[in-house]
Amino acid sequence: MRNFLLAAMMVILLASSISCGNKKWPRPNLEEETFSFAKVQGRRQGKCLLVNADVQGNIGAVRALFLQIEAPDGCLDCPFSPDQRIEYLPGDPQLLLKDSILSLSYCGLDPDRQYRWRLTGATRLRPGDTVAGPVMPASAVSSNPKE
Repeated sequence: MRNFLLAAMMVILLASSISCGNKKWPRPNLEEETFSFAKVQGRRQGKCLLVNADVQGNIGAVRALFLQIEAPDGCLDCPFSPDQRIEYLPGDPQLLLKDSILSLSYCGLDPDRQYRWRLTGATRLRPGDTVAGPVMPASAVSSNPKE
């Protein structure tokens, strides 16, 4: 009986010492798990908005990209409040992800209206984390340019 108690105490002591120590939450390896946008540019062509951006970090971490669009109705200084959110998944025909270059297109704009837009992205490796680019203007396109 005494050997059993001694063995039980050794097991309890060993098990309790395993849980001792300094525990920390895992930290992301930012180069492997995240990405960001650099040099975000957009160009209007009629009803279409063509967006190009350089992606810094791990382009393979991109789960989805979102094009947020707002028709500000003349208030270009008001806070950005998107009316539309278009989702692009890797493999979509309107999205090209190659090396560190991202290109996408959206063709649902009224050529006579001004818009503001922003590119955002969701990471595959850290759910809930989003990356946002700057709010950009997309001016109205005149069908009869003045010369």
